[in-house]
Amino acid sequence: VNYRRFFKSIYEPNYVVYDYIVHLGMYSSSPMYKEDPGLFDKVLNEYHALLSRAYYDKIPLIVTLTSSMYHPRKVPWSDRDLRMDPQDLYSLSRYFIMKLTEVYHRLYRVKAVCLILFSVYGPHEEYKGSYANCLTQMIWKKLLDEEFTIYGDGSQTRDFIYVDDVVECYMRSIERVKEIGFDVINVGTGKEYSFNEIAKKIGVKVRYTYKFPENYIYRTRAIITKMKEVLGYYPRVNINEGIDICY
Repeated sequence: VNYRRFFKSIYEPNYVVYDYIVHLGMYSSSPMYKEDPGLFDKVLNEYHALLSRAYYDKIPLIVTLTSSMYHPRKVPWSDRDLRMDPQDLYSLSRYFIMKLTEVYHRLYRVKAVCLILFSVYGPHEEYKGSYANCLTQMIWKKLLDEEFTIYGDGSQTRDFIYVDDVVECYMRSIERVKEIGFDVINVGTGKEYSFNEIAKKIGVKVRYTYKFPENYIYRTRAIITKMKEVLGYYPRVNINEGIDICY
């Protein structure tokens, strides 16, 4: 009997013990942290509280990380080599979350799977506004018959993965986290497409500007061997199908 849970349920009737925690509740774009550096402390403090809850109540965790942590390493990016040098507060916060989770697993046996998401896109991104995936924003511009602005010459690339494939990785992580114990897994397709290629597929009009944001990431591409081996999953939605669904 887990006596801590038993007495909590009696004396704190609103205290709920969960089977799993899937953590997606973090500010999720680099410009947010540049505008408000205090988000860095907020994200880490909130996550540490969540991790402590997972430890006390023996709740497995599924944690969301970002492929930006790999920047500025050359692609492709392997989740078997996690020696990273994050270049902004957004990426650094996720890196600390990953390392903190690893320490809690080693010291306290907290079970967790950390998923490193690449460029996730899909329908219903309207609520994200300017933080929506660039592919999605291209579709919006196409529907409005407006131009989409691309930095540089459009040769920069992203490893685009459709949201349904990402959800499947979360579900498989939930199913397997107890046997996995702890791991960090890339969630991408292993393929990269340039912005010019995506713009051509969508048929959006493009204009180019050469004023790059600081720490701009030029290429992303995941090595997804571990995703296939550990989660038993390979992405099912190709880029053309994903674009069609998003219209």
